[in-house]
Amino acid sequence: MYRVERQPAWQRDVAWASAVLLALAALAGVLWFSLAQLSDRETGQATQREILRLTLRPGGNGGLVEVRTGAGFVPGQQLMLLPGMQVFADPTEIPTFTVSDAVSRSAGVLADRLVVGGQDALLGMLSNESLRRQFQLALSGPVPALVTAAIDGAMQGGGLDDGTRAADWPTQAATNPGQPVQPLVGVFVTFPVNQVQNMSPRQVGVAIMQELTENVLQGGLQQALALITNDNLRARLTSGVDTTARALLHELFSALLTASEAEMEARLVEAKAVVAGVEEDSDALVGLLPAAELAGLAPEQAEERVLSALAERAWSGGGALAAAQLTRPEHVERVTEASPILDLFSARAHGRFLTWSWLAGLAALLFTVLLVGFSRGMLRLVNPGLALVIGAGLGALAFYRLDTKLPDMTALPVGAAAQGVFVALGDLFAHAVRSLPAEVVQLPLRNYVIVGGFGAALVLLALVLWLLNGVRPRRRSFR
Repeated sequence: MYRVERQPAWQRDVAWASAVLLALAALAGVLWFSLAQLSDRETGQATQREILRLTLRPGGNGGLVEVRTGAGFVPGQQLMLLPGMQVFADPTEIPTFTVSDAVSRSAGVLADRLVVGGQDALLGMLSNESLRRQFQLALSGPVPALVTAAIDGAMQGGGLDDGTRAADWPTQAATNPGQPVQPLVGVFVTFPVNQVQNMSPRQVGVAIMQELTENVLQGGLQQALALITNDNLRARLTSGVDTTARALLHELFSALLTASEAEMEARLVEAKAVVAGVEEDSDALVGLLPAAELAGLAPEQAEERVLSALAERAWSGGGALAAAQLTRPEHVERVTEASPILDLFSARAHGRFLTWSWLAGLAALLFTVLLVGFSRGMLRLVNPGLALVIGAGLGALAFYRLDTKLPDMTALPVGAAAQGVFVALGDLFAHAVRSLPAEVVQLPLRNYVIVGGFGAALVLLALVLWLLNGVRPRRRSFR
C-alpha cells in the first residue's frame, strides 16, 4: 500500500478538486432529479392545480373561475348555444347563425318558458349557476313589475278597477262568515273581508292584477286564466301576458345574455368550423372543457374540474396556454404573472430536468472515477463517501429546516401594511409552500437522505474493512 504523503501533489490536488465537484454534482443532481419527479404528469398537474388555486382563489376568496368551454359539437346534432342553458340551434341553421340570432333565440325561449310554465320552468332550463343566479335576481326584481305593467295595460277598460264588475261581496260575507270573499264577478280571486271593505275599486283591481301576476310567475298563463271565467277578461289577460309581457321579457332577457355573447360566438365559430370540416388551431377558441362536463355540477365540483383541466393545459403547454383559457381579464393577468412558476412543473420542464439529471449523474460518475483513481487505500471509499455525505447533506439540511420551520397550516397573511413587509413575506411564503402538495418538500428531502445514506455506507464500509484488516492474523514467513 502506498503512503498518502508519498503521493504527488498534483494527484492530491486532482483528488481534492474531484471531491469538491462530486459534492456539488450530488447537490445539483439530486435537486434536478427531484424536480424531474415533481414535474411528471401526475405530480406536476397536482402541483400546478394548487398553484392555480392560490393564483385565482387566494385563501378561497374571489369569484368562481370562468373558462372558455368547448361546444363539443357533433355534426348532425343540435348545438347548445350556451353551456348550462337548454337552448339549441339546429345543425342546418349553424352555417348562417349569428351571435345576435343566438341571443334572440335564447331570450325568446326563456321568455316563452316563463309565460307557459312559470319561473320554475324557466330556472329548470338553467344549470349554469352563474346564469341561474342572474335570472333569479331578475325574477325577484324587474320581471314581476314588467308582467304587472303588461297586465294592467291590457286590463284597462275591462271593469277591474272602476267598480262596474263589482260583486255583492257583503252578501257573500254574511252567507259564509269568516270566509274570503270574491270582490269581482267573473274573476275567482278572493280576499279577506276586512281587507276588501277598506279598499277602493282601483285598489281592488291592483290587488287582483298582482294576484294574476303571481299566478303567471308560479305556473304560467294558463294558471292565471283558470281564475277568470269572463271571455273578455280572458282575452285581455292573454293579450297582456302572451304579447306585451312576452316582448318585454324578451328585451330584458336579451340584455341579461349580452354578457355571454363572447362565449356564444366562440361556440358558434367552433361549430361552424366543424361543419365546414376545418380544424381550429386556436386552443383558446376551442375551449377548455365540453359544456356537458360542467352542466349540472355544484359550483365547488365545477371549479375543481376546471382547475384540473387548467392544470392539464399548463402541464402540456405552460402557463401561457392555461391563461388563454380564462375569460375574466383579472384572471388572465394573474395566471400570466404566475406562468414562470407553473412552467417549472410543465412537460417541457420535466424533459429539461431529466436531461440535467443525466448530465449531473455522468459528471458525478466522472468525478467519482477521478477521486477513486487518485486516492490511496481506504480513502478510495472514504473520499467519495464523504463527498456524497457533504453534498447531499447540505441539500437534506436545507429541506429539513424548511419542513420543520414552516408551520403546518398557515392562513393567508393580512398584508404588509398590518404585519410589516418581512413578516408578511415570510407568512406568505409559508402559506404558499404549505398549500402545495407535501411532495414538493418531502420528495427532495427523501432523495438527499438516500444519496447521503449511500455516501455514509461507503465510509462505514471503509471503516469495517479497516477494522477487519487490523484483526487479520499476520502471515508467517518461511525461511
